[in-house]
Amino acid sequence: MRAYHRTFYATEILREGFRDATDTYMTSREHTGVWVSDRPLDENEGAGGNVLLVIDISEEIFANYEWIEDGKTYREALVPAAILNALKRPEIVDEVEHVLDLADICIDAHATKIDIEISEHKGDIIITIDDDGTGMDEETLSEALRLGSDTERESTDLGKFGTGSVTASIGLSQRVEVLTKEIDGPLFYGGFDLEQIAAENRFIKWIDQTTKEQTESFGRPKGTRVRLSKTDRISSRNATTFANTLRSRIGQVFRKFLKSGVTITVNGKSVEPIDGQTQ
Repeated sequence: MRAYHRTFYATEILREGFRDATDTYMTSREHTGVWVSDRPLDENEGAGGNVLLVIDISEEIFANYEWIEDGKTYREALVPAAILNALKRPEIVDEVEHVLDLADICIDAHATKIDIEISEHKGDIIITIDDDGTGMDEETLSEALRLGSDTERESTDLGKFGTGSVTASIGLSQRVEVLTKEIDGPLFYGGFDLEQIAAENRFIKWIDQTTKEQTESFGRPKGTRVRLSKTDRISSRNATTFANTLRSRIGQVFRKFLKSGVTITVNGKSVEPIDGQTQ
């Protein structure tokens, strides 16, 4: 399983390893270890720090040091630093990078307009990315939704959703939904849910006919919409904060495209190019 640890000292941890902390943690005696959780936590949940680390840890180790509290919506464990340091080196989580990967694929699809919406619904951060790129036919969508897809990405075929988008999507969320349409072609709806896949122990995807509401909301002759939900790997649970961070990063990374006429919005606000010297 994956466990998460938020910290102000990522550089030191990556160089020297975790260090134990000792406190009573609102109990009658002292406890020592490093707090990790089964999903990213933020400051509203008592996790301070500007960097999120992810650790590969066995379920058995996590369970041995787990603190179980009634009503808690996540799992948390106080694991000795020596045990964590014996595991694979932790990695820094950069959830914004995954959204940038998806935006990059939109541009590969010859999109001139990309609209990104970050919203919150019952504690879940929902990410929706709309573009006016080339779109996909049913066969390509079906292949693209397969994990480990062999969909080719040639110079004339960069608009396909493909392996890169699947990787970026599941780097953020458990549920991926796609609406896509080629010029003069029908609108297709497909996706998969990692929770369903885990429950049935087999890969399951769907490609269904679109509803009237989906067709009306899509409302353009071609392009692709990707909707990510069950975003258990996003550390910031504040939609506005995440949107503001994303808008700034897009302005830096895609400044050349923005200057050449590509329009990108985040929550309805246009992204302005940010040159290196002004960062």
